[in-house]
Amino acid sequence: AVKHIFTSPTSAKNTSGFLSLCDFPKCQRTTGERHTQCDVAGLLRMKSIQPRAIAYTAVQLWFALSSTGSWCIMDDDFNQEEFYYNIVDYFELCPSREAAKEVKNLLLWWNQ
Repeated sequence: AVKHIFTSPTSAKNTSGFLSLCDFPKCQRTTGERHTQCDVAGLLRMKSIQPRAIAYTAVQLWFALSSTGSWCIMDDDFNQEEFYYNIVDYFELCPSREAAKEVKNLLLWWNQ
């Protein structure tokens, strides 16, 4: 899902890691036009997957799999904003050194 959102749907079929898909030279202006042809990762200058990108992807995936017809922060009993920040807090507010080591290893896995 991360590759679909931040690089391109066709890159999701590619088994290489996220970093190999972020070719910043793809962000070039086309002749005579005023827009760039670039994926989201290129526009954001993403060089790695960060916790907030993981959280954003999780929220988008939840919405896609839900039966909700339109986007809203609070859907029935599910708060998407709280879900997002719970994921971010998991990565950024580690309660112990062991937890920080697990988070570091998880981010390494996401970026391989």
